[in-house]
Amino acid sequence: MKIDVDGLKINYLESEGAVGSQVPILFVHGWGGSVESLRGLFSTASKYRYKAYLLDLPGFGNSDAPTTTWGVEEYALFLRKFIVALGLHEVIYFGHSFGGGLGAYISAESPDLIKNLILCAAAIRRSPKESKASSTIKKVVPNYEQYKEKARPLRKLYYKIFYPLSDTLKNPKLEESYRKIITQDLTDRLEKINKPTLILWGDQDRYTPVEEAVMINEKISGSKIKIYQGVGHSLPISQPENIFIEIDNFIRQNR
Repeated sequence: MKIDVDGLKINYLESEGAVGSQVPILFVHGWGGSVESLRGLFSTASKYRYKAYLLDLPGFGNSDAPTTTWGVEEYALFLRKFIVALGLHEVIYFGHSFGGGLGAYISAESPDLIKNLILCAAAIRRSPKESKASSTIKKVVPNYEQYKEKARPLRKLYYKIFYPLSDTLKNPKLEESYRKIITQDLTDRLEKINKPTLILWGDQDRYTPVEEAVMINEKISGSKIKIYQGVGHSLPISQPENIFIEIDNFIRQNR
């Protein structure tokens, strides 16, 4: 399905759900993902008869890309407009990685939109420190800042060789947005969240270490945490049915 949000054509999926019985649940993928990333969770929610929504964030999957550089604020504002455009008010929000960071931001700044918040391997704490890759490139290329634009192809080649799984490579057209987003720390938003919150994490997560889950749990009053053993950052992709059992129980407890 497609919907127009501020001139951007957005691709999304919508389940049939149970007639008039369930609060809608919105699934938001991480950076470099798409509807395919969380399709397993979406399908599982549908089996449980939830009214579920799953979208491609702008610039990913089959959704139009922003025409300017976006940060967390712009993506969060888009999600607010997307929710309103669907005619929804309070939603159960599930966010993975970058999608989790957006959920935390929205819950803190636009609490009227969120009923329950589910953060899965959420990217919350960001460091403005220069990456190891960028530091190395600057050592290799003299006067890098002066020739930054001309050196861009060399930088991309370096990433492809030494950091093939880098988020920088997942969507080149959003590179500037990505570079902005990874400097935006959301930790100070956590204590403003007063919605029932469930935190789901894998203890083997290398992208967002499990210590982050503990920190989030401490800062969001009354939040519940569940750590899965032997699982990494792909928790919602590899174990959709297992984690939805926890999600369903959480939703039932917070009706």
